[in-house]
Amino acid sequence: MAKGFLVTKLKYGIPEKGVYVAKRDKGIKVAECRINLKDISLLELIPEKNFNQHQLDRSKKVRIWLESGLRLLNSHSSISMDLAKNPELKVEFLENHFSLMNVKSSSTIQCDIDIADELDDPGIEVLYSLGLLHTFCSINGMEEKIALDNVITFYENLRDEDKDVLLKILSHPQIDTGKIFM
Repeated sequence: MAKGFLVTKLKYGIPEKGVYVAKRDKGIKVAECRINLKDISLLELIPEKNFNQHQLDRSKKVRIWLESGLRLLNSHSSISMDLAKNPELKVEFLENHFSLMNVKSSSTIQCDIDIADELDDPGIEVLYSLGLLHTFCSINGMEEKIALDNVITFYENLRDEDKDVLLKILSHPQIDTGKIFM
């Protein structure tokens, strides 16, 4: 299934030459939690064995961003949280992952944790809300065009401040969006 959100992670870039190389690694699982769509929340983080505090701290930070994105998505009047058929989804937090967020299976979402060291802009929950919307559409079996139409419609209905923050975040060199929102 491994469908991805529009935002991939970059391994490195040489901006002066216009060369950017995307990550290709599937990542190493550091922790997991569950999204409870009934309560619009994320349950407690369950760490894997043998991981250090820095890895867990990054997982906690991404968990907070993801939960904020879930709440933003829920607060948008035209979006229904019934998009995901499964009321409780698993989220895996991965180090060195190729995508900001992707669908592993119909009940599992994977998120990169390296972003917590690379990006700490206020408003990143806007990016996670778009990612969750796309992910829920994918899990629900929607065609890619319909999923993208839903994401674009959500984006178009955001407040101007949220759009500005999102565009700033998407301009960071650690992520690659293919300029879909620019």
